[in-house]
Amino acid sequence: MAIEKIFSMKIEKKPKFLSTDIRPFLEALFTPLFEIIKNQKLNENEYVMKCVMRSLSVADEDIIPATQAVIEQLTMTLGWVAKNPRNPHFNHYLFESLASLVQSVCRKQPEAVSSFETFLFPPFQLILQQDVSEFTPYVFQVFAQLLEFRQKGTGLGDAYSSLLIACVTPAAWERKGNIPALTRLLRAYLQQAPVEVLKLDCFMKIMGVWQKLISSKSNERSAFELLTSIICSIPENVPHREIFRIILTRLGKSTDRFKRLTSTFFAVFIGKFGAQMFFDELNALQAGLGLTLVVQVWLPCLKKQSFTRYEAKNQVIALTKLCCETTALLSDENTRKLWGEIIAAIVSLSTSREANHRMNDDSPAEFEISYDSAYSVLHFSRKPIEDLFPDIPDATESFVRALHSLSARQPGVLQPIIHQSFSIDPKLMIGLEQLLRKANLALV
Repeated sequence: MAIEKIFSMKIEKKPKFLSTDIRPFLEALFTPLFEIIKNQKLNENEYVMKCVMRSLSVADEDIIPATQAVIEQLTMTLGWVAKNPRNPHFNHYLFESLASLVQSVCRKQPEAVSSFETFLFPPFQLILQQDVSEFTPYVFQVFAQLLEFRQKGTGLGDAYSSLLIACVTPAAWERKGNIPALTRLLRAYLQQAPVEVLKLDCFMKIMGVWQKLISSKSNERSAFELLTSIICSIPENVPHREIFRIILTRLGKSTDRFKRLTSTFFAVFIGKFGAQMFFDELNALQAGLGLTLVVQVWLPCLKKQSFTRYEAKNQVIALTKLCCETTALLSDENTRKLWGEIIAAIVSLSTSREANHRMNDDSPAEFEISYDSAYSVLHFSRKPIEDLFPDIPDATESFVRALHSLSARQPGVLQPIIHQSFSIDPKLMIGLEQLLRKANLALV
């Protein structure tokens, strides 16, 4: 416990001990820890396994020379605890240790994924075959992690292909604790092997999974996460209109959280397919529906919800396309007012404390590793936050340039609308002027 607590210490939110500090002591540290774990008479000591996990995390890539010895010990331990899971905290730290080892080694040496697959597939497949319910969510998360580290273009192979086919069967989704982990795994398949997903005739089954998830309030977050991966990975196969129709059936009696998830999806959709596609698909369902949703759902969410840095970037990109690519919004007095409100929302997002659209902050977030009886996220197997629009490094600059270009095409039109919309909050005008000045631009 003392070693684990020492390794957890921080100075000004940064770890006090780094891999260089413990490098000379790795063998002296891990050998006795695993000796205790191997002694089954001592039962599963969760404090020892937590110390293994923390030590692997601190050692990071310095553990690479000892990878085989450590993975052998961990998989041997997994083999005997899987026969009779007794201590959920011990088991959680065991899987965190596996995930930490995968992360440290494969991040530095992606080719090492195949070695991990050789060690982990047999016990993992046995756990799935025997349906060890305490372990299946962990197994799916580590499988997703391995798949994400797997080099693109190498194909799935028989084992991953068989697993995918099993994952899209309705039976796999019956246990509530499996749902977030299975969602994560399907997202990994879509990201890493979209061609194979189509070849194995799994795409429509994945759409069926999505439809089942979004029908449940408890699973709606997983539904939108999966949907984002679908439209980003296999855009040419996405049934846009059907997706909007299904979302709208829930939207009428939805919570604020569902509306927020919906508006976040709108942003990703427009970022990928453009504002015109957004309006075309919604207006095909009902005349004027696109603008109605912007006014009644999207803009209210922007005013009362906070967004993460990545979500803010997606919103700015989408709203910029909405205002600067859809000239119909400037056609009459009502739509001009809406256009001004959208510009105000963009400036508010762009100048907020949370907004940093350059995406250059890779500092690790604070975390608490703990077991949860419903579903335990493996911290060390978490999917890294992904920039969905890497071709736009600075969304705010992109907005300012698009606004300047629109102003040049319609001289004298935009400034009166902006002044009227910003009159309720003078800080917005100051913010816009700063953004324009920073880009060396001005409105015509």
